[in-house]
Amino acid sequence: MKVNFLKNTFKSTKEETYEGTFFNSTQHEIKKLLFGIGKSIITENEIEISDYHFEPSIVYSNKIIKANEIDFVNM
Repeated sequence: MKVNFLKNTFKSTKEETYEGTFFNSTQHEIKKLLFGIGKSIITENEIEISDYHFEPSIVYSNKIIKANEIDFVNM
C-alpha cells in the first residue's frame, strides 16, 4: 500500500516518448533495435546456448559447450 502511494505521488504526468532519443529513431525502430542475446541452459556438465544473434561468435547461433572445454571463468 505504501509503495503504491509513493509511486502515485512521484509519478510523472508527462507521457513518455521515445521519438528522437536515439538519432531521431521512432519508437518502432527502438523496439526492433533492442532484442535478447539468446537463451542458455546451464547444467553440471555443459552450457547450451541457442538463438544467439551475434556473428562471428563461436556460439552463433546455437552451441553446446562442455565443461572440459572451459579454461577460465571471469567474474
